[in-house]
Amino acid sequence: MPSTTTIPFSQIKFDDDLPTMQAVEERLTKTLRTIRTDLEQRAEAEASDRIDHSPSFEDQIRDTDRAKIKRRATLYLVRAHTATGTYHLADKDKVKLAPLRDGLPVARVQTEHEADEIAAALHAEIGTNLGMVLDHREFVRSVLQLKSGKLGL
Repeated sequence: MPSTTTIPFSQIKFDDDLPTMQAVEERLTKTLRTIRTDLEQRAEAEASDRIDHSPSFEDQIRDTDRAKIKRRATLYLVRAHTATGTYHLADKDKVKLAPLRDGLPVARVQTEHEADEIAAALHAEIGTNLGMVLDHREFVRSVLQLKSGKLGL
């Protein structure tokens, strides 16, 4: 039985790997609260003798801040979506790419006979799709030359 391993085939990011709008907004809100709380604590440390009650962190997030957070979250998600590399594809084409998500299984060829069978199947597929068939030994030779840098392209 051939041993198989899964190798990453593509660096495609899928839409469901992206965070949701709510998650991005929560992360930005939490960061803003952390920054403002730290600033408040520094101000209290500098003026410890001054009695001044500052608003709680819930009050520190104003409507203008929420609007900025919403706008920035939207821009982030638009840019993240275009960076996936699949934003221009139709949904049916994205579904076709789904098997590439976790990589593709690759089996180790155990014998030369098995390699010849695989090459014959590839030749038959190439012949029907492209109308040309290469000798697999010639193909392997050219790939090895290309890898070693001996093939002048």
